Amino acid sequence: MACFAIGLGFYFFAVHTVKKELYKQYDKTVLSKFYDLEIGRLGVDFFTQNLILYKLSLIPVEITDSSKNVIPEASLRIKRLEIKKLNIERLLNQKEFHAVQLLLHQPSLEIGGLPDKKLLQADTKTDTTKPQGLKKIIFDRFVLEDGYINIQTKDKNTNDIFVPSVNMRLEGIHINFDSLNHKPDFGFSIASQLQIDSLSFRIPGSYYKIHIAKSEILQQEQELKFSDLKLYPIRGLHAQAVGLRNQDDVIDLTIKSVQTVGLDFDDLLSREGVFMQKLLLDEPSIQLMRDKRLPVDESKRPKMPQQAVRDIKGNFGIDSILLLNASLVYTELMGKKPDTPSVNFDSLFTLITGFASVDPSTGKQADLIAHSKGILLGEAHFDNRIQWHFTPDNSFDFYGRLGSMNANAVNVVSESAAGALFRSGYIDSVYFKGLGNQDAASGMFEMRYHDLVVDVTQKRSNNPNKFLSLIANLILRRENPAEGEGIRQVQMQTIRVPYKGFFNMYWKTIENGLLNTLKPGKRKRLNKDDALRREWEKFKKDIAQ
Repeated sequence: MACFAIGLGFYFFAVHTVKKELYKQYDKTVLSKFYDLEIGRLGVDFFTQNLILYKLSLIPVEITDSSKNVIPEASLRIKRLEIKKLNIERLLNQKEFHAVQLLLHQPSLEIGGLPDKKLLQADTKTDTTKPQGLKKIIFDRFVLEDGYINIQTKDKNTNDIFVPSVNMRLEGIHINFDSLNHKPDFGFSIASQLQIDSLSFRIPGSYYKIHIAKSEILQQEQELKFSDLKLYPIRGLHAQAVGLRNQDDVIDLTIKSVQTVGLDFDDLLSREGVFMQKLLLDEPSIQLMRDKRLPVDESKRPKMPQQAVRDIKGNFGIDSILLLNASLVYTELMGKKPDTPSVNFDSLFTLITGFASVDPSTGKQADLIAHSKGILLGEAHFDNRIQWHFTPDNSFDFYGRLGSMNANAVNVVSESAAGALFRSGYIDSVYFKGLGNQDAASGMFEMRYHDLVVDVTQKRSNNPNKFLSLIANLILRRENPAEGEGIRQVQMQTIRVPYKGFFNMYWKTIENGLLNTLKPGKRKRLNKDDALRREWEKFKKDIAQ
């Protein structure tokens, strides 16, 4: 009985010693200036060298020194913190925290305001003497179960983060505080799986938020998965578009799933770069809106796509990016008309290659290529390919085709471009091919159609101007090829508006080809030159396959 009492007394003394040492080590950290450490209960198994802390909390300290101007609004609570095979003797004598596993069960982190960065930097400055606290922290394995994170910042330009459920496993965590210049040396590797449920945060410096229903990292399969990813403006698509100071495209994006294939986690964790074989975006739904009533920012200079890739910092490479069954709706707000879509794409499949940084061995970049197929304006099947070159003038070349459709389907385009509506008629096919650079684009355009009748609309209404409509139908070509003539091919060209982006220039180039086809007068036809005609017919045959 006496031995049992002595053993029990020794146990409680040892537990008290360990607990006291934990508080002592914590008091030497910067966090102790802002938060009190509380441990509800401590359990120690000296045979297995396991340590369990129940109801661990970090509670903000009330700061009375007004000169610091810091009021922490954060709290951390952990229901159970379990450390397996902790070398207690090493901790007490050598100031090294070495354990096989650290497990955090139901940690809850809530932050409403962060300490001033300058104050933290001032308090963490060290001299040439060695740190008096822990020298090393090593965990063979880190496990987090059912974590909860809620970070809300007062600064509108910073991000809010909300994660109701986090599960992760990491391996090989090491922090060496006794490294050169006393800068911590930190490293880890992902174990088998990391899972985060319902992650939400605001993108710093923007009016967008991101929400992800579920995130998973599977290291063995070299996969990173996101489910139900959403990127959306905080005020809503319409309110954000009309609430800007100048015109800009506002986006609302939803993706059913995002998945990587062949992601190199070693390079990612070692900060060597981001490299993967494929990035799959399943069912992305994109809504774009622009308020055309707002003034334009003429000082704005949007980058060409290859410029944007070239300016990304760091090493990266994605062999292929696939958009599967995507949809895109672009809406322009004009006058007092209802918000009707200007352009929409459905059943869109896009393959992007060449998304990579400069190859260090050659000093070059492969061309950026985007090849898309889908349905335009709910009717016509299209096939489009653009290849951007990394040249000084950011050159590119392109081609595409459009299948058959009712002519009135393009009224959303023709009305804004030329103030005209197609009353009737049928478009049989469209082919185009060209090239350009950051300043202009040009090429050849062919549109076959028949029985075309147009209405010239009055300003600020859809009502036809009867006199102008009569004149237009007398002079515009109602069909191509016309009776007794060959197929009419026309030049398409446009000069880029400097403060508008690449896709505006691209669309205006094709739009110019459509208008030139309808205009009266003689146009150069390729069928008069045998070599050009054969080249054009071969191009149409190749793209149709």
